[in-house]
Amino acid sequence: MKSEYNSFDRPDGQQEFTIEEEQFVLESDLQLVKSIVTKVDQKLKALGWNQDDIEIVTSAVDELVVNGIAHGNQGLPSYEDPQMLFDQSQLKTKNEPTEKKVYVTTKLTPQKAMVIVRDEGKGFIPTDEAEQALKDENLLRPTGRGYLIMKHQLDDILYEIDPNRGGTVVTIRLENKEKN
Repeated sequence: MKSEYNSFDRPDGQQEFTIEEEQFVLESDLQLVKSIVTKVDQKLKALGWNQDDIEIVTSAVDELVVNGIAHGNQGLPSYEDPQMLFDQSQLKTKNEPTEKKVYVTTKLTPQKAMVIVRDEGKGFIPTDEAEQALKDENLLRPTGRGYLIMKHQLDDILYEIDPNRGGTVVTIRLENKEKN
């Protein structure tokens, strides 16, 4: 884990405020997702965030890290058996074990949260997946709506494919409603 001071910048180039940046590198193991979510939860609580906004950020982090491990690094198709996502042993038997990692960067302040999650998969932009989730035959499936929910709850969500390393890079942002 690396910590360094960084800042969000305003459009005019001036620094808005100083924050501590933390970086985490996770093995492709679903058992590790809870640890990163817990760290983000604790940090936001310490910064005075309200519980509703904490849950929005931590739910998004959970969704993005699980997706990075299961779909990005393990290559599990999105509309395959969703129960497989909750059983690490089935996931690894289905797909080859991987040494790929998920990288999480958090930039948290009392006013704003920004989290960047990058996997080492082939890269994925969710527009097609979001359309699939809304089709009548998929409405009762327990998977496929993460992007739509995050897009509705967060102030900003951006999916990119890393042009240098491959993989999906997702950046999320949320302002603390009580501090702004």
